[in-house]
Amino acid sequence: MRKMVALTTLVLALAAFGCTPAKKMPSDKTLIKCTTCGVEFTVEEGMSAYESAHGH
Repeated sequence: MRKMVALTTLVLALAAFGCTPAKKMPSDKTLIKCTTCGVEFTVEEGMSAYESAHGH
């Protein structure tokens, strides 16, 4: 009985942590729209503009 409970716990733990979705990586062609002015940037252009505006 103990083995069955341990096995069930192990399977449930693997199901809970093993089935989490992978982090999505945006492609180079993914466009982001500026909410202020409506201009569309690629992810790389947007990140470089953000970093230059915030002194990074």
